[in-house]
Amino acid sequence: MLFVSFFGLAQVTPKSEIRTLLNKAQEFHKTNQDSALHYAEIAYAKSIVLNDVTLIARSIVYKNTYLLVQKKYDEAEQLFQYNFNHLDSLPEGLKGDTYYNFGSIKYLKENYDLALEHYFNAIIHYKKGAVDKGLRKAYLQIGVIYSKLNRDDLADYFYNKSLASGADNHSAKGENILPTTHDEQEKLIMSEKLLSGIKDKSNSRLAAIIYYNMAQSYIELQDYENIIKYNLESVKIKDRINYMANKDKSYAYVGEAYFNLKNYNLAIEYLNKALKNSEKRQFKLKINDLLYRAYEHIGDYKNALRVSTTINTVRDSLNLLEERERIAEITSKFETEKQAKEILLLKQENQAKELLISTNEKNIWKWTLLALLATLIAVFLGQKLMGSIKRLKTVEYEKEQIAKKVEEIAVILNNKSKIYLDKLKYIKSDGNYLEFVTDDKTIIDRNKLKDILNALPPNFVRVHRSYVINKNFIDALNSKSLFLKSNIEIPLSRTYKANIA
Repeated sequence: MLFVSFFGLAQVTPKSEIRTLLNKAQEFHKTNQDSALHYAEIAYAKSIVLNDVTLIARSIVYKNTYLLVQKKYDEAEQLFQYNFNHLDSLPEGLKGDTYYNFGSIKYLKENYDLALEHYFNAIIHYKKGAVDKGLRKAYLQIGVIYSKLNRDDLADYFYNKSLASGADNHSAKGENILPTTHDEQEKLIMSEKLLSGIKDKSNSRLAAIIYYNMAQSYIELQDYENIIKYNLESVKIKDRINYMANKDKSYAYVGEAYFNLKNYNLAIEYLNKALKNSEKRQFKLKINDLLYRAYEHIGDYKNALRVSTTINTVRDSLNLLEERERIAEITSKFETEKQAKEILLLKQENQAKELLISTNEKNIWKWTLLALLATLIAVFLGQKLMGSIKRLKTVEYEKEQIAKKVEEIAVILNNKSKIYLDKLKYIKSDGNYLEFVTDDKTIIDRNKLKDILNALPPNFVRVHRSYVINKNFIDALNSKSLFLKSNIEIPLSRTYKANIA
């Protein structure tokens, strides 16, 4: 059965096939863990061949879910290194799933400190991705751990967060793992409680994150001394454990706090550290602006001028980037509109040729009839007939050439991809997205079938509410399906059956 099921999927495009396999694994999750793991392993192997980072990472999450059930913790932990190595390329929900499952490995190994750290990191990404289901399960697991550690006050808090997670609309900022509340004092009290559960704070990434968030609360309270204290405490731990996240922001907040305390020399020192630890151009623009003002306050006009020049350079660079993006967008729209007009002109020219063919066919019949009735002028009519046939063939040839020109035109999609119509076999609708399928590749674009049909020549017809096919590739059909070269089965709806006549 597994072989037949797999062979049935062999004609589907690679990404669709992997998604189908993962859905199969999920179907068996509660009934047959061996089958679930089997399908997840096939999906993982195929995603490796396809070399799609997101699909590989998602397949690893699925595979590891079933490995944990079978207590293969070390194998699961080793697989997750791929996800962590490619974390910046993954969507927020998948980042959350990676941290959550890795936290589950640590929980099952009873390493509760590391489990908490990874569950909190999962919450950060689930919030950014608005994944309520992920938030609920992460909060619940944190509550379970605190219950095991006999911290009932914290356990009850996170149990309540799990129950209410769907109603929380506050967005996460940075690495915010504090309670969602507008009361900064309440946040600080909860942070102290969280810190009290960490044995070795000096080497704990979780402690570094909590110190950073406490500094955020003091920013809201405009308590500059504590902003400096807790940001530097967070940086001290991060330097010790080589954890770089938000170091640039911590230095920037410390520099800004010293600036507000009118200690401009220390402000300059920490603002320069923030610049060295950041590659973000917008962020550097803000820091340089504050640095310029600090140099100005201490009368160091030479450095103030240097920073001012840097500000103008960065600002010009950002403006140039935005301008290039606007030009690219306008160019894409122009090319699409231009090609749509070319297609329309070619269609009109094709219709004119068809009319000429129809007229010539009528003339052929007239001459043939006259030849039968008047044998005396047979030779003359024969010559006319041959000339007419020659002209007909010429027109047919021109018609074929026009059709080829139509098919060779490319459509520019919303995602800026270009796809040639003579290669395009079919288009499949999946919600707000379309899959454009050729022998060589599949391109996914945010679009609708009814909109894209207006830009296509007549050989593209709708055969189902979710499919548009290229009639040039039809190989066979029956009452419910049609088959494209090579043996691609497409469902045929009664509503659209007349389109392929």
